[in-house]
Amino acid sequence: MKNTFKYILGLILISWFFACEKPLELNPAQSIDSEKLIVDASSAEVAMNGLYSNVQDLFGGTMTITMDVASDITDHTGTFPSWNDIDMSNPFPDNTGIDDGWVAGYALIYNANVVLDVLPTVDDPALDAAQFLGEARAIRAWTYFYLANIFGDVPLINTPVSVLADVNVAKSSASDVFNFVAGELTKSLAELTGGVSGRINADVVNAMLAKVYASTGNWSAAADAADAVIPNYTLVGNYMDLFNGSISSEAIFQIDFNSTDGNSLSFYYWDTPGGRHEIGPSQTILDALTIGDARSASVDTTINSANGDWYITKYADFALGTDKPILLRLADILLIKAEAEAEAGNYGDATTYFNMVRERSVPGGGITLDASNFKDAILNERMIELAWEAGHRWIDMQRSGLAASHVAANGQDGCKAKWPIPRAEIDANTAMVQNPCY
Repeated sequence: MKNTFKYILGLILISWFFACEKPLELNPAQSIDSEKLIVDASSAEVAMNGLYSNVQDLFGGTMTITMDVASDITDHTGTFPSWNDIDMSNPFPDNTGIDDGWVAGYALIYNANVVLDVLPTVDDPALDAAQFLGEARAIRAWTYFYLANIFGDVPLINTPVSVLADVNVAKSSASDVFNFVAGELTKSLAELTGGVSGRINADVVNAMLAKVYASTGNWSAAADAADAVIPNYTLVGNYMDLFNGSISSEAIFQIDFNSTDGNSLSFYYWDTPGGRHEIGPSQTILDALTIGDARSASVDTTINSANGDWYITKYADFALGTDKPILLRLADILLIKAEAEAEAGNYGDATTYFNMVRERSVPGGGITLDASNFKDAILNERMIELAWEAGHRWIDMQRSGLAASHVAANGQDGCKAKWPIPRAEIDANTAMVQNPCY
């Protein structure tokens, strides 16, 4: 029987110092001597590099793709049965795509827990422990935010699990998880002392907070968090320049893959050379991408595959895998700010922020927001602007109720808007209860 937490305790922690020349050699049944993992500034840096590699694995891998498959903007066009079930809103507890996201998410959480547990005990004047603690805390919180959006109620495990008996942890409610995430991100802001390019800094955390508060309907707090970020970034002039393989000036948090540390994103989007074309744009978003909208270039409508499906063009480096997925960027936060102002009845300000995003891609095509149209207009704009980036559409569908409607349109019970807890986790954790519908 597969045991998810044995996997985390064993394989994931064996590779904890994968950045070192020689990895730790641990028996999966052993507990981890965490005091030997981080002992000074140098080993702390290695541990943080490992944590950011986990970020690459989780947020630059297939989890966010499968979130898109679950949504209304993406159709499954390939042969993976697990992805087809997700597309049809009918995943099973043994679905490998779902299991992969769960395992990678809790592996990241475990490693963040180790950093947060050990760093305060390290005595090295060269170590900026507060900065590393803030980064690890934010990464862990952001992972929980995604897990709660995907699965609903999930276990909150915030100390390193050293013995297998400790893995029997019951689920916490999604609302408790969101409250925890907001609290941890606020703590992170107090810990961060600076930050380097490509890693967590105060702007990243405030952008995360804006997203979390939007999901919980705390619009005043969402507006405040957005205000802390917006002045520090500018929109790029040409929309598709966001996806040209460079680190973007609009990006608040972007994953930097390179030729020696690449990803396989394009493998799933295209069928040549050597790709699978597992997903393509749905008719819903093809209809929304109107003539004259620069964002239409995110779909290739000049060629189509043998079965008639258009290609998504945001990720296209087949040779080296250097596509750099953006997790958070200015346009996202501007639209959150617009929504927050509209929720407060400030429709003039909402219109201004909204059209900053819209008129970049549709010059002269601004929309005046009011009480009757702002909800649909902003959700639609977010769909077009952020399609196939970091699972944003599925998160928006969750918070707006569109996820349940989409699942119902696929002939399934609305409760299948939350995915099942993986069967391996149910088998391993005696305190775990399966989600409704499964």
